[in-house]
Amino acid sequence: MIGFITNFHDQRKKYNRSNKNIRFEFYSPFVNLEMKYVVFHKLFNEDWSFSSLFGTNFTNINQLTRFLNEKHPRLGSLLDLDIGKSDREWLFWLEKQNIRTHTIREHDVYGEQIIKCSIAHFLRHMRFSISQLIDAREEWDKDRWDIRILYDTYKINYNMSKSQYFIDFSKIKNSGFN
Repeated sequence: MIGFITNFHDQRKKYNRSNKNIRFEFYSPFVNLEMKYVVFHKLFNEDWSFSSLFGTNFTNINQLTRFLNEKHPRLGSLLDLDIGKSDREWLFWLEKQNIRTHTIREHDVYGEQIIKCSIAHFLRHMRFSISQLIDAREEWDKDRWDIRILYDTYKINYNMSKSQYFIDFSKIKNSGFN
């Protein structure tokens, strides 16, 4: 039904895959709501298209559902996860399911590189997304600024053709500012 919303008419016309439904079947009703909220924002903010939602991200959501239902059936929120521990558990679980988490790429300058597949980042990405969406603080008060929000709020210019939207201060440690 989302294809009938005016914002999505063009994408609906171009979308030709058979997959047209996403089921949110997390045991936790609150995690279900969090995931729906993230997907809603990713679609309406044009971070995801129909093709990306019903392609790669459809598979990623299904795998994350299976993982959380198996390993964390009583999870109250994605924010309740110890992300370091859960991310390792996620990678081990994916490998046990014979799902590729890394790929090898040849780079002209750097040679052979091991790159994480999108599914390997998915749990951490969904947790980060929900934390960003519910964080009502002013952008300046955060450790990681989204330049798109600064543009919308304060008209601070940035290069819109770049895919890097964040200025991250979280790794800066200075005891003089504590």
